[in-house]
Amino acid sequence: MTDAPGSRCFIGMTDELELKLALTPADAARVPHLGLIRGLRCGEARSRHLISTYYDTPDLALRRSGMALRIRHDGDGYVQTLKAPAAAKGKHGGLQHMREAETRLSEPVPDLSHLDADLRGFFAADGVGAALRPVFTTTIERTEIPLAVRGGTIELALDQGEVAANGATVPLSEVEFELKAGAPDALHQAARMLTGHVDARLQTRSKAARGYDLFTGDVPAPVKAPKPALTPGMTVAEAFERHAAACLHQIRANIEAVVAGDDPEGVHKLRVGLRRLRAMLDAFEPAIDPGRYAWLRSELRWFQQELGPAREWDVFIAETLAPLRAHVSANGALDEFAATAETLRGEAYARARAAVATGRATGTLLALEAWLGTGAWRPAARGNDVGAADVTAYARETLDTRWKKLRKLGRKHDRLDAAKLHRLRIRGKKLRYTGEAFASLFRAKHTEPCLNRVEALQETLGSLNDAATAERLLAEAHPRLAAASEDGLRTADAATAAVRGWLAAQVDRDTRQLGAAWAAVADAPKFWRKKPAKA
Repeated sequence: MTDAPGSRCFIGMTDELELKLALTPADAARVPHLGLIRGLRCGEARSRHLISTYYDTPDLALRRSGMALRIRHDGDGYVQTLKAPAAAKGKHGGLQHMREAETRLSEPVPDLSHLDADLRGFFAADGVGAALRPVFTTTIERTEIPLAVRGGTIELALDQGEVAANGATVPLSEVEFELKAGAPDALHQAARMLTGHVDARLQTRSKAARGYDLFTGDVPAPVKAPKPALTPGMTVAEAFERHAAACLHQIRANIEAVVAGDDPEGVHKLRVGLRRLRAMLDAFEPAIDPGRYAWLRSELRWFQQELGPAREWDVFIAETLAPLRAHVSANGALDEFAATAETLRGEAYARARAAVATGRATGTLLALEAWLGTGAWRPAARGNDVGAADVTAYARETLDTRWKKLRKLGRKHDRLDAAKLHRLRIRGKKLRYTGEAFASLFRAKHTEPCLNRVEALQETLGSLNDAATAERLLAEAHPRLAAASEDGLRTADAATAAVRGWLAAQVDRDTRQLGAAWAAVADAPKFWRKKPAKA
């Protein structure tokens, strides 16, 4: 891994802060010609043909450490770039923040001699540097346009091309905003302005991550929500920012799983992230700017609704149709109905994938990320600044309000129709999500029994709601199956009758369980009225 004297030139070690959006090739072709981009441009655009080879060890040691090493040929020679996790993450709201070391080479052979001592030590340990080999390549047509945004300078890089590994390729079409000078919120501002002109989705994975997935055959996996901890003495504003950032992380991390469409948990976990974020907005509403609260609440509700049908078909097929078909003997009507249900699920997934790629959804997430970074989510006039209040006292009051609303409706649980049972479920969900958000402020021996009982109630109410949703899905599937063949109407009627019979038994079971589930919640000690955890 050595070169002859004078054959290399160390360019420098910098922190790289960037934001990526994925978009269709057709929309990508429009970007350089948009009036928005022409108006922001502060220098000449240039185009480059880039071929990059990424290196790693046979056991992918760099990937496991969050690093990427590439050698890029740009027509003028070879540039080696090592990207490693930044030492100080900072408050950068979903931006990709990496440490980057560049070295100009005379030939495409890795040279590690100019790296910082800690990085040289990584490559020296266990023979990592000596074991490097090519893993995958990217071939890109890049257009670079300098932009002036909010007193800062951003390089917009429009990339069109492909990633190749093991004889396979995947297309690549994205726009990358890299901060050259100024404040990080300029990246969010530039990206958000672009989503007002073209549809795009947040690209949460680097080119290296996509190359590694192609090399290994991995697909983006659903990601669970992080669990941020609050501490006594923290302010309401600090608590909201911590929880909102965690929700955004979950939403961002599951976008690619929704696009891949291979695992129902991707849609589920993205919707959970949206639900939790909406619950946090409601829980912290007094501390949030009223105009921004109303706009975010509306946009997030729309986003969640666009994903709803995909999740509804997932639940219906897995939790109603599959056990019913397993319970009965061979049933041609149910088999045909299952095929129709799969078709409708596919259409619902197409709607979900379209939603995450809209400028509307992406612009909403970018706006909240920017506001969290700058504090712009807070009211401009802070005469009675709720955000500055102690979070423990605020949690007690908020949870007591949530509980009283749940109790008011829950006492009448045996007299509620389907619509009011759904409302009871939503109130239970709000108490649970808010309770989980504030749980770290109180002692676990008090929080866990209460929240476990609320969760059990929520599951019973959720099952009843699934049965009500199934009736709507039956109404959607019936005409589709009836029109599929000459005997379609008879088949649809038979399948619908079988499913309704199964659902009736499920509703009867859940209705009998509801009383005990409610009694358990009503009797549970209310942890927010207990002593808080020690600081």
